[in-house]
Amino acid sequence: MKIKILITLQVLLTMSTLFCNAQEQKLLYHEELTAEHEIHFSAQTKQVPIVGTLVSVDYSDGVFILRENRGTDQYGQTKTLWHIVDTTGTFLARNLNWDCMPYTLPVFNQGCAINHNCGLTIIDKSGKTVCDLSKTYDFTGDKFVDGLALAAGKQFREGSEAYYRISYIGTDGKVKFPNLTVKVSKWDVSREALQVAPVRDGLRRHYDFKTKKYGFINEQGVYVIQPEYTAAHDFSEGMAAVLMTTDDGDKWGFIGTDGKTLIAPIFRIEPGDFHDSLAVVTKNTGWKTIMLRDGRYYNFDLKAVLDYNGGFTYFITHDSKQFIADTKLQGIEVYASRHQINLFGMERLKAIRDTSTPLNFDKGGIYTHAIMPYLYPPYGTFEYFGDGFFWFESNSADNESGIIRADGERVMVFRKSEW
Repeated sequence: MKIKILITLQVLLTMSTLFCNAQEQKLLYHEELTAEHEIHFSAQTKQVPIVGTLVSVDYSDGVFILRENRGTDQYGQTKTLWHIVDTTGTFLARNLNWDCMPYTLPVFNQGCAINHNCGLTIIDKSGKTVCDLSKTYDFTGDKFVDGLALAAGKQFREGSEAYYRISYIGTDGKVKFPNLTVKVSKWDVSREALQVAPVRDGLRRHYDFKTKKYGFINEQGVYVIQPEYTAAHDFSEGMAAVLMTTDDGDKWGFIGTDGKTLIAPIFRIEPGDFHDSLAVVTKNTGWKTIMLRDGRYYNFDLKAVLDYNGGFTYFITHDSKQFIADTKLQGIEVYASRHQINLFGMERLKAIRDTSTPLNFDKGGIYTHAIMPYLYPPYGTFEYFGDGFFWFESNSADNESGIIRADGERVMVFRKSEW
């Protein structure tokens, strides 16, 4: 069968060649692909089995997971293959058959990920199984955090009741904190509770299945702040928002790393975390405002406001004016949607401040020629991966799609006539 396909792939081999490699490596036009779909570069040969529609999916720990759709089978089911690609454009794993409708894709951390596809395993970045968890555990949290994950041991029964044993495990599958392993009724296990929180200010938020409350443990798995909060955030700048029980119902306040209350529980609506010594809170009137670390807050009403990021925030005032402002609330009025500011602008505001690059506004979005020279033309749509990487799809006639860095350097570019 003859398949006509034209793919352009730019591979950035090392950071040292990013800026000295000015021209793209062009693929030769291939009339007929081999069984392995061998594609010939003008400079080198690579096996790149992209014959279907490539779709962006996820990014973590320096690797992208891409989904390739290869039409449908005789039963009308989509034929899907998965690929793992690093930030230089090199394929670490290809044609992975994860066709059992995964509820979550592997999220890599420190080189490993939990794979829920067709079993329960720990895999490395090449897609190979490091450890089979299925013999010991029924299910786990979605990912490793700081090399730890929560796992529910095989279901067992005591009388008419079904139980799991919940444990912290490492990337080798072994239990790390035996003192925190607990027996839990099957009906009390939620997937949300199985997500491991990161260490912030030396403490890790931990859900206690027995009390059904949140507390904080240290890196040895020992409680530093006892589980007594209905809900809690991770620590940020030495303070954590927690939901406390008061005589007037549950309200949000802030505690320090010693567990002492720093800001009294007065907020009925969940607040934001502290960034640049400021936090977004909602007053009892329903309007939002910005609060200082001592609990005082500005006397103005906001419809919406983003957390500070690199010394800047974006907010909409009660009369629908939109501003970007620094920590002293000195700023400029803008005309852009909150979604665009959040997705594109806020990720670059710190760099803009540090480099003193002037802000430019165009078509409702924020960009700078130094930071993102190609935010609009020639590209159409973007999906933010993380760490400054985007999946883009061109709005021009060349039908290009691929991975691009925030500074405009293209990591991978795919071009198909039928894209």
